[in-house]
Amino acid sequence: MSDYRQQVEQEDDGRVVADMSDVERSPMMFPRFDRARRGRNRGGAGNTGSAPIDLTPDERRYAARGVIAAWLLVGGVFALAFAAIILLIGHLG
Repeated sequence: MSDYRQQVEQEDDGRVVADMSDVERSPMMFPRFDRARRGRNRGGAGNTGSAPIDLTPDERRYAARGVIAAWLLVGGVFALAFAAIILLIGHLG
């Protein structure tokens, strides 16, 4: 046996680092998105998930405006980058 294998075998003390007995294997090719699994706890026995947020109509409107502004900002950056690429390709060609 090589020295490396002997060293690795000596370092293994048999303790369990993470208990994986409760983890289910997910299919790799065709994942299933079961509705029953979505509501299941993720993160521990005491974690019941987050409570729904009650917003006033004004707060909903401001939140929607913020989301729209963020998407427009990201879209603008992508549009500028696309335009710069097109201009560079046109200039080089």
